[in-house]
Amino acid sequence: MSGFFRRRNGYVDALQYDDFKLENENIWGARGALKFAPTDRITSVLTIDYSQCRDAPAPVVAIKLGNVSIGGDAAG
Repeated sequence: MSGFFRRRNGYVDALQYDDFKLENENIWGARGALKFAPTDRITSVLTIDYSQCRDAPAPVVAIKLGNVSIGGDAAG
């Protein structure tokens, strides 16, 4: 049997939500194996593997936008 767990709090506040941070990490997993050898010539191995990841997206900042206005004026 083996397992892992990693948790990291986000560092950017998502202003449109209450109590929600971007770039947080919450991941865990487990793996187990069972070997059955009834004779010297017969061996059976059962392996189970599971992981779960619940992460918030990374923050994104637009550096430059193209023509986004309705009137056709360039936005920088």
